[in-house]
Parts: sequence; structure tokens; C-alpha cells
Amino acid sequence: MQEAPLLQKTDTDFAVAHDARSEGGGSSSSSSSSSSSSSSSSSSSTSRRFALGSAVVIAAVLGLAAFASSSAAASANSRLRQSDNYDALSDSAAAAASTESLKAAKGAKVHTLTVPSVKSTTEESVETTLTVTSTRIQKYGTVGKAYSKHWMTGVLLEPHVAATFTSDSDGEAAHWKVVRVAKDGNIATEYESTADEASLTYTFTHIGEYHVSRKRSAAAANEGEEAEVGMVFVRYVRREVRALTVSDREALFGAWENIIRVKDLKTGQGLYGKNFLPMTRLMTLHNNLAGAKDCDHLHDGMGFLTSHVQITRLLEASLQAVDPTVSLPYWEYTIDVEDIVANENGNFQKWSQLEIFSDKFFGATDLSTATIKTGHFKDLSVTPWENVGAVSNSFGLIRAPWNNLDVRKPVRYFGAGGKDVDVVASTIAPDYNSMSSCANLESTLSQSTSLNYFSEEIAQQAHGPIHLFTGGLAGTPHMKEWIQNLLPNLEGSPPSYPQFWTTIAELILVTQRAAYRYGLYNCPEAGSCMAENTDHTAVVNGCACTCSSKDIMASDLYNTVFAAFGFTSSFDDTTLTTVLDYMCSNSIVVGDHGSSSSANDPSFWSVHSTVERYSQIIRLNKAFDDESWPDDDSCLFDTNIHPFTDTCTGHYATDVLSFGSVDGRTFTNEEYCAYLDPTTPSGTYLFDNFEFQHCADVGVTIDATMFAPSRRLKNKKQ
Repeated sequence: MQEAPLLQKTDTDFAVAHDARSEGGGSSSSSSSSSSSSSSSSSSSTSRRFALGSAVVIAAVLGLAAFASSSAAASANSRLRQSDNYDALSDSAAAAASTESLKAAKGAKVHTLTVPSVKSTTEESVETTLTVTSTRIQKYGTVGKAYSKHWMTGVLLEPHVAATFTSDSDGEAAHWKVVRVAKDGNIATEYESTADEASLTYTFTHIGEYHVSRKRSAAAANEGEEAEVGMVFVRYVRREVRALTVSDREALFGAWENIIRVKDLKTGQGLYGKNFLPMTRLMTLHNNLAGAKDCDHLHDGMGFLTSHVQITRLLEASLQAVDPTVSLPYWEYTIDVEDIVANENGNFQKWSQLEIFSDKFFGATDLSTATIKTGHFKDLSVTPWENVGAVSNSFGLIRAPWNNLDVRKPVRYFGAGGKDVDVVASTIAPDYNSMSSCANLESTLSQSTSLNYFSEEIAQQAHGPIHLFTGGLAGTPHMKEWIQNLLPNLEGSPPSYPQFWTTIAELILVTQRAAYRYGLYNCPEAGSCMAENTDHTAVVNGCACTCSSKDIMASDLYNTVFAAFGFTSSFDDTTLTTVLDYMCSNSIVVGDHGSSSSANDPSFWSVHSTVERYSQIIRLNKAFDDESWPDDDSCLFDTNIHPFTDTCTGHYATDVLSFGSVDGRTFTNEEYCAYLDPTTPSGTYLFDNFEFQHCADVGVTIDATMFAPSRRLKNKKQ
């Protein structure tokens, strides 16, 4: 069966995910006195949203400089002035206000970019301002400062959000023109007014670079007077999920509900366009590659970064096919780590109570079932997408073949120590030092002098604990007491006994998947068991995986995996054997975040948006001394387990990206890494900021000073 490419190209110059029926430029509306509503040519499900966005008169003012010509616009360095007295307006307030009243309103946000205009033939040069306003500027302010140092020399606007252009040089009507500049330098007119107007309301529908010009009518213009030309860059903006306004958050999760509800690719693409992908397809593809028998093609190698950035982008494009106004937010999880330390005395058993795991965001976890019962993700199922050959567990679900969890919804255990697999009853959790904290993030970033080093470190301490802990373990009866008896010298600190998490729990997590790949952890054939029998425990026990501690200890796994993870230096053989006996005699299962099925949990996607943001901090500061991607086995980490193959595809420089095409192209890892370079204008999105005030508040500085040689040397010595 012929598969459709994972992300189709929507434009010959710049790929942007939007409804397939809104091809061919933006929409506009001009008026002699004020902006009026403009409608989009996209589907009815989104055109109502566009009409509302275009009808509201926008709250903030952002100036585009008056340039002599489009060539001057490309080389000009603009100055930014921003008022300091701004109080954010609510969505409803912004919708009800008018441009003029908001300009005059106390506390209105005013951003102005200005450069001198050209001399006309009859008067001296004067400084004028071409201004642009939009709802996003009002809600969030301007973004993109970090990128302006490299390529964004104009003003950033977001696609499918109406923008209103005016000029303060006079109150006269004028001729307006929107020109798109292609990558090869060619230009194409997207819009030109048919009558002179005082303002222009225009909705950009493609990623790219534009020149917006205003020229007074021939009767009023001085002979030889040039047009005012402003430079606009159109990109999506990813913001921290909790920073989204209510309306933007609901639009995002509303689109997400659609890619969950529509499971058939042909139906979805018929409804929403060729970039639509069902959520379960993406979940299945991730599990297929991470849960493969030969090796993990997505983790434990340099391909971790590119493959996860790619699949995150594919999900975002699918969301944008449903609603082209949305973008995928990131989850800055270090905020929550530091908050628990500051306000919960470091008790990470409170992790399940985070706002991020509420119906407001990624769904509240019902502690009596360990599943998402309410909110936008209550209908999310882990049944494989039927049109992709699926790796699955014995119950035929989107889970690792070594993880015989039979629940049909995403599961979160938040730690370890619970006996029952359908209840959150964990007694063991990590502590600050073993979580993805500000300190761990700073150490990772400041020491990452090479892309290779960053790829390995970011996959581990600076991000991995979020997955492992949120997923957690169950089917671990009396684990706390058992560890206390086994290791009486290992003092556990109540209430969460973190010492037990970083030793025994992590040993079990690692050994299950490693032993499976070595053929030493065997489960019934995929799909051979019936899920969710009324007698849940009986089903799991009757369909249990089996292993032998003796066989594991006598295998190559002992000298490879246990050594790579430091277990042979932490435990003697007697202790290792006892832990393996415990693992083999209990039907231990893993919550989705902690295994190859991590993409089943909706919060997974914003975690990896965060990881890319971290990479951009280094690249925007040009802090890598070595960005090369090796095409030999040095691209694989010591933790990559592939006992019966010489290589593990997906991680080498010339390997084609794991999930097919993206942004209209097929890339190798090395090519995609270059494409993602934030110092170039090639991508479709950028991040709102790189601020870490919450880290500064606890004495950890994350900014450009991290990369000073003296600080890097100091951190290395520590």
C-alpha cells in the first residue's frame, strides 16, 4: 500500500502547514478610516475564527521603518523602542477595543521600529513610521530579539493572524502593496490595493519574507517621492504552554481533539488538507522505531535530537492543518522542578498535582486508574493505527514489546512502588539532584562544546527524568520494604525515598528493555492476549513476561549494559541477582512516558519542543566549537543496545530522517540539523524567548555568559 508523505510541501519557496484549501497568498481589507473584517479562503471550521480575528482592532502598535526601497529595507538595521508601562489586556478587552483608543489607552503596549525616510525632491528627510498591529502582538508583545542578531532584520508577524498597517507620516489615503521575496531573490506581488486607503488589513498565509509598501497617491505625492517600505518576516511562534491565553489554548487543544478523533488518514486529509496526520499514527510510528527488536532507532544516539524535532514538527503541522492559527507550545519543566523544591520541600510525589497535568492542559490523571479520564485527551486511545505495521505488546497496544500493560489509555504512575497496575500508589520518587533541574540544565548547556556532547547529555539528565518519573513503574509490590531489606545500608529518605529511585527503579527500567533485545526477557506474541479482562490482575499474570536472573548475569548484557550504566560498580553480583529475581518474579509494567510508547502521553510533545529550544540557546550564541555529525559509530552512545547488529540506523549523519519527509523535503540527519540552525531563516517557527528568570531566582544563571571560557572551565572542574 502506497503511503502518503508525512508532511507535504504547501508552497514552492516556503513550506508552511495550513489548510490545503487556502493556497495562494493572503487576504486583505483596506479602509479610508479604519480596518474592517477580512475573511480567509480556508475551511469553514477556521474561517469563522479568521473573521473574528480580522474584525477586532488590534491592541498594540509595532512600527515598520520607512525605507527608500526594498533593497534598502533588506540591509537596514532598525532600532527598537518599547514602552515600559504595559498592563496586559484580556482577550475580550482586546476584541472590544479600537486601534485609536488602544493607542491612547493608559498602559497600552507600544513597540516602534524607525529609520529615516529618503529625501524627496522637495523636502528634507524626515523620520516617519509605518506601523503594524495584530492580536498576537497585543497578547504577547514582540518576540524574536535573539534571531534579529542573525537574520530577522524586520518585524515578525504570525501566519493566519490579521495584521493592520498604518502610517504616522500623514493621515492621507495611499496606495498599498504586499510583495513576497522568495529564497532565490525573486519577488511576487501578493496584494495591491485598487483604491487609495488610509490603512491596510492583511492576513499572511505563507511562511516567508515580505515587503509591505505605502505610497501616497499621485495627486498628493511629491514628484519622485519613494514609497515607504517595511520588511516583514512571517513565522509561527512557539510559547510556553502556560503563557497561552485562554482563547489560544482552547484553539490548540480543540485542533488536537480533531487529530485524535479522526483516525483515518484519507478522511482527515479530505477534511483538513494534505498535512493532516492522525495522532495515533504518530504514536504508532514512534513506538515502532523506539521499540524495535534490533535497537532503539530514536534514542541512545545522535538521531535522538533530529528525530524528535521532526516528529514534533509533524504533529504541529497536523494541528495547523486543522487550525492554521495554532503552534505547538513548549513545556519548561524546570519551572516545576524548582517549584516543588521551593514550595513542597522537594517532595516529588506532588508531581502528579502539577497544573500541567490538569484538564486545563494535558489532562488530569485519575489516581484510581492511572489514566486521563477528563479534559481534551480523555478519548485518546493507545490502540495502534491500523495502516502502519505496528510494534506492540502482548495485548496489541501501542507499547513496548517488553511492557505488558493492558490499559487502553495513556498511563502515568509518577514513580515506583505501587502494587496494582491500575492505581497510582507510588511510594518512591526522585529528588532534586536526579531531576531535570535548573542546575542540571545549566551544566548541560555550558559544557556542550560539541553537537555530539549536547545530543547525549540533553537526552539524559536534562530531559530524561521527566519521562522516566512521569511514566513510572507499577506491579512492584512492597518495593520500598523489599529494598530496605535488601540494602539495609542504603538509607532512604521519606517521604519519597529518592535513593531507591536512582538505584533499583532505574536498574529495572534499563534491564527490561536491554534483556528483551538480548532475547532474555520474553513476552507472549504481540496481540495474543486480551486486554482489560474484568479480572485485571489475572489477565496480567496470565500473560506475563518471563526471564531468568541466572541467564542475564551469565550473558554479555552484564559486561555491556550494566557496565555502561554503572550498575556493576554500584552493586555486587549478589545484589544484582536479587534485583533481577524481583523483576522476573513480578509482572512489572511501565507508564507510557517511561518507555518506547512515550508519545502516547500528550505532554510528550511539548517536552521535545523544549529540548529543541535548549539546542537553539547554544546555536544562537554560536557556542558549539564542533557541529559536525559523525558518520561512524561515534554517533551511537554507550547506552545504545544492539547485540545482534553491527549498527543502529537512524543515528548516522547520512541516515534519512526516521519519519520521512518534513516541511516538503526529505533530509538526512546532517541536512536537517543544518536546516534547523536558528541563525539562518530556513525554518517555519521560532521560540518566543530564552529567558530563565525562575532559574536566576534560585541562583542559576542561564544566558550567554554560560559560554564564556572561564565559566565553562569552572563548571568542568566542578
